[in-house]
Amino acid sequence: MLLLSVDAGTTKSAYVVVDTVDYRIISSGKVDNDELMQIIKNEYYDDIVFEMISSYMNRIGDSTIQTIKWIGRFEQQVYINGDIPKEMKRYEVKTELCGSMKAKDKDIIMYLEMRFGKKTKAKDSWFAGITADQWQAYGLAIAWVDKQRESEKDAIQ
Repeated sequence: MLLLSVDAGTTKSAYVVVDTVDYRIISSGKVDNDELMQIIKNEYYDDIVFEMISSYMNRIGDSTIQTIKWIGRFEQQVYINGDIPKEMKRYEVKTELCGSMKAKDKDIIMYLEMRFGKKTKAKDSWFAGITADQWQAYGLAIAWVDKQRESEKDAIQ
């Protein structure tokens, strides 16, 4: 099954398409939001998850509001496609992967490298060409799949 994982932004968004069987990255990029909308419309995936923003009772600025608006537009297209969008909050990703809400982006990258035994610098690396925001989209995908597998395991027991 292919999972499209999206880390949305104000004008550009990072995404990865992951094979949920072996966590392999099929494609990735950081593209203009209009281009990501086309990817969503064309449904090159079986399921989709978005990283949802949480304010933690803090003020949010215009860029955050613009990002939230784009997430809404993306999710609307998913509904138009006949699917149901999934969401996972940033703190849930951090907790699932690193065991702490205080984890930073670098901690998520380090966790992913350790878990999959890959290095980011090698040309033949699983992660070759993955950039900062794409790492976070990949982390979201892994956290989502892991959480779904845990839920399925709990349901069986």
